[in-house]
Amino acid sequence: MKSLAVQNLQVVVVSDPVSERGHLFERFIANLLAQQYGFEDPRTRNLNVTSDGIELDVVARHRLTGSTAIAECKAYTRNVKAGELTNFYGKLSIERFDEPDAFGLMCVLPRLTPNGHEKARAIEMKDKNFRYLSADDLGDALRQAGLVADVPTALVDRSDEAIVIADAGVFGACLVLDSQSRTPTQVAVWATQGAVPAPAMQLLAASEYAGGIDVVDVGASSVQPPDPTKLRQDSVLLASVVGSSSDFEYQLPASPKYFVGRSKLLADLQKVLTNETGNVVVLNAQSGWGKSSLALKFKDLAERQKGVALVLDTRTADSPRYLVEVLRRLATKAEAEGILRLSANPSWASLDSAIATLRAATWLDNKRPLIAFFDQFENVFRNVELTRAFRDLALSSREIAGPLVIGFAWKTDLVGWTEGHPYQLRDDIRGVGPVLIVEPFGPDEVTVLLRRLEKQAGEQLLPDLRSRLRAYSQGLPWLLKKLADHVLKELHHGSTQEQLLAESLNVVGLFEADLAELNPQQHEVVRHVARFAPPRRR
Repeated sequence: MKSLAVQNLQVVVVSDPVSERGHLFERFIANLLAQQYGFEDPRTRNLNVTSDGIELDVVARHRLTGSTAIAECKAYTRNVKAGELTNFYGKLSIERFDEPDAFGLMCVLPRLTPNGHEKARAIEMKDKNFRYLSADDLGDALRQAGLVADVPTALVDRSDEAIVIADAGVFGACLVLDSQSRTPTQVAVWATQGAVPAPAMQLLAASEYAGGIDVVDVGASSVQPPDPTKLRQDSVLLASVVGSSSDFEYQLPASPKYFVGRSKLLADLQKVLTNETGNVVVLNAQSGWGKSSLALKFKDLAERQKGVALVLDTRTADSPRYLVEVLRRLATKAEAEGILRLSANPSWASLDSAIATLRAATWLDNKRPLIAFFDQFENVFRNVELTRAFRDLALSSREIAGPLVIGFAWKTDLVGWTEGHPYQLRDDIRGVGPVLIVEPFGPDEVTVLLRRLEKQAGEQLLPDLRSRLRAYSQGLPWLLKKLADHVLKELHHGSTQEQLLAESLNVVGLFEADLAELNPQQHEVVRHVARFAPPRRR
């Protein structure tokens, strides 16, 4: 078998409408308590469906002894923190003040984080009335009970095995991989007996698990196992952030060659590279204050340590598949550079399997970092599903032993509306590692650029002109570069510094030239923004 053994089994709940997923999962857990543990008359204390998944609290009584059982079930997209185990066991202990034999079942899908998983197993060894079920445990129980069949032997190259819970029943599923690219070609699904009902197939095809690829019932006698050579994948565009080719090319972020100052921030980023502050970093600032330039300099720092780094413009990200392709490109390049060695059976079928592939990799040099940096990230916040996938990557990256760093940069002046959509996911990302605030240029950094301007102009700037450039730019890197570029062009065209000062640098002409390049519709948009935009905060 070539399945990636280190992966966790997934539990996929599909329903129509989607809002009924919680109640479907509730009925499934009630049946599990009755059939596997002998408890009956389950009553729901709490059912909550969030952007993370499903949370369910149930209380029941054993049909023979009459003892109480309390069950807490969490079906999330990510591993659950160990603190949730502590909270549940505290509730169970309180219940035992009145009923010493109360049974506690904690069902966590996919599983607790590694330290929580170990603690739960330790509790099981000492407490016969406590049981912890991960997704793998749940799958074993369902197979032993004959409720789910084993994976068909014809499916050799596979990944992301799952239990599918639908109104029509419980089914097995997995993603079938292309043997060369190790990416998914089809979703295979099967029933214990007979064919998988068409409604269940349709719901599975529309789920995040399927990701838009074909779903095939491999248990039906009339259907052959899927052919893994027939690839069907949506193209994923990974757009790298490109730096400037000169000091005053203001349309692009500064490339490392033209980077200026930021010594404190660079020291903080170096600590991230040496894993002193964790493996996730966030850059926050307002528009045009230099986040992208700093991200490119971060990439340069990593490459100076012979690492591999990608700085990507996330405006092309439109689905969780984007993240898988980022990790695949990063890992493939790192393997070619001799930083790591992938296992013989990697999987790039999903974010879960990509993380598992990196966990299973052999890291050959822990001093050579891998960086995946996501710039322009404020655009991702529009999509809850996509934001959750990035959040899951940030949290899961802590379980990878190698020097992997995940970076984010977003504009703080454009994400105020995300306080309600989806602020919790955003704060989860910011809570994993250091958040570095990028400020406007200080006096020293402005001085460096003005000296470079003098060098390119071939003459010393008049004190008044220097002061005017400082005042007009307000420390904004892009604006200072735009004004410097404008001054250079004016001087090369024969204007004198005195003339520029007399005309207030001819800034009006500068922006009129910009406006002249716009069509009438773009003019109207600019006027609308100018009329209704809130005043700029300082």
